[in-house]
Amino acid sequence: MIDKAPPTREEHPSPLWEKCSGLWELIRSCQNWDRLQRPNLDYIISKLGEYVEKEEISS
Repeated sequence: MIDKAPPTREEHPSPLWEKCSGLWELIRSCQNWDRLQRPNLDYIISKLGEYVEKEEISS
């Protein structure tokens, strides 16, 4: 196992982090070293769909 610190929001600034609350956490959860702790594809698609719906409503 690689012992590397995970990336931080500060290292990867983006207006998306403020616009889509929870997106950074979703991305980070997908990077979990333990594959059993990673979200499944259905959950990821569902969350991304929520972000798109929110964006469409606020536009």
